[in-house]
Amino acid sequence: MYKQPIYVKFNSYRKPEFNLTTEIWGEKGKYFVYKIAQNKKARNFVQDIYDTYIRLSELDLPFKVNKCHFIDEDTLKFDYIQGKTLLKNLERTVKINNRKKFKKVLNDFESLLNRLPSKRGKLDKDFCSFFECP
Repeated sequence: MYKQPIYVKFNSYRKPEFNLTTEIWGEKGKYFVYKIAQNKKARNFVQDIYDTYIRLSELDLPFKVNKCHFIDEDTLKFDYIQGKTLLKNLERTVKINNRKKFKKVLNDFESLLNRLPSKRGKLDKDFCSFFECP
């Protein structure tokens, strides 16, 4: 099925329940990203990512949600998307010294954020266990 990985990344500093490997594979002229649980504890994280994908797909968002396929309890498969990050867009405008374009990039991003559905709430213990809340 797979020929050869193009890219593999693993962060050994994560807690065991968040230990994933990211792999990029070429398949029939297309690229795909795989997120693979590295132990049984990380399987819940894989499921949570997939559940989040399902919830996002059901919302009326101002952008396209990348396809995610549940392969098995350890593995998710995503379409590979080559895109531009906000940071790269801002860096380009700084390099060409274009303040007007810099402000436009920020305003476009702010507009996108304002169109996203949101709700107020408290950070849950799972979030805080991962990101160290104040």
